[in-house]
Amino acid sequence: TVAEGGCGVSFSCKTNEASDSQAAVQFDPRNVASAPAPHNVTYWKDILLRFNSWQAGFWWNNALETNATFSNVRVVGNTGQGNVNLNGNCAGVSGLSYAYNAFTTRICNGSGSVLLSSAPFVNDSITSADLHLTPGSAARGLVTATGGDYDLALDFDGEQRSAPRDAGSDEAK
Repeated sequence: TVAEGGCGVSFSCKTNEASDSQAAVQFDPRNVASAPAPHNVTYWKDILLRFNSWQAGFWWNNALETNATFSNVRVVGNTGQGNVNLNGNCAGVSGLSYAYNAFTTRICNGSGSVLLSSAPFVNDSITSADLHLTPGSAARGLVTATGGDYDLALDFDGEQRSAPRDAGSDEAK
């Protein structure tokens, strides 16, 4: 679990092996803000998930099942498995948007996104993972939008990103 210093946000980023095949990133329900009674909902606010590569997807605290709400939550330029919950209903969830993702599931693809038939990585096995993009992957050059959420100067390897940007954590060469 990773906790941002003092801001009360906590999420898991363990490997599938370490987390018993669960989602790669899990937004923990114990650390979301709770509305006062009688509303009793949890909400996620001002979150940007961008340019990540996941062997497994991410999990929003069973959002639709627990009356979670979203405000200014953006999922941009990621690749791998998509959202592992929301039952494919996230396209209409107010305050939650997806753009330019390359996912192996149909869930939450959003504007400019593509559905992949298989993982786009050189090797996505737990024991010898290499999450660099394979040649010809649809994740390459996917992020055509610029400015704001779409600008990230360096990739995972510390190399300069170019436009159009690759989805995921590494800019393929």
